[in-house]
Amino acid sequence: MSKKPLIIAHRGYTADYPENTLPALQAAVDVGVAAVEFDVQFSRDHIPVVFHDADLWRLTGERGAIAEFDYARLAQLSACDPERFGTRHRDIRIPRLVDAIELLKNTGELTVFVEIKRDSLPTHRIPAAVQDVARACEPLGERAVIISMDPAVIQEARSLRRGPVGWVLSEWSTAEAERAHTLEPDYLFCDEVLLPPTPSALWAGSWQWAVYEVNDIATAKDLVARGVNYIETKEARLLVEQLQ
Repeated sequence: MSKKPLIIAHRGYTADYPENTLPALQAAVDVGVAAVEFDVQFSRDHIPVVFHDADLWRLTGERGAIAEFDYARLAQLSACDPERFGTRHRDIRIPRLVDAIELLKNTGELTVFVEIKRDSLPTHRIPAAVQDVARACEPLGERAVIISMDPAVIQEARSLRRGPVGWVLSEWSTAEAERAHTLEPDYLFCDEVLLPPTPSALWAGSWQWAVYEVNDIATAKDLVARGVNYIETKEARLLVEQLQ
């Protein structure tokens, strides 16, 4: 394999720590990845928080949607991922976006992909929410890449800042390909299971390809041979040691 992929730690390094937490992000940096990716939801008082699910249950063991609580309450919850780790990480909390950016601002050339989720974001709140995220990401400059599955979020991010953006595909279709050429993102993200079988070509465009949920060496090598630039994984240490 002549071309080496760049490894993205999916929600941080989650082998040892709960996803989307500061320890998971720090562990990913320590492993030596080229990039990290994490998710952003919004509290009831519109604070961008680093969290994937719309519901609190899986990560905290608490009932309710994240958008139903002010951040002051969310900050009291343990983001310990009890099903995976029990009470081992009970002192870990849900971070704000600004906390994650502060942690990552002195990490050299590390690229930071910030995915805005729509679950906790009403349509009328998109401009203000994207502006809040963009402002929080300012210390990273163009190392911060706002990504989303929602084209409206990408368009808003493009209008607010000069930095790169990424679009996350929801399906592999002609319609999505046309939309990609309209949006012209800097990065296209796709779940590995959505890709057409080899030897179908990936869409050519101005973007770099990032494929996620890739947790084994053989699949990663195949994707790189097809033209994928970034491999997003939950097995960051393994892929960094073997591929990057």
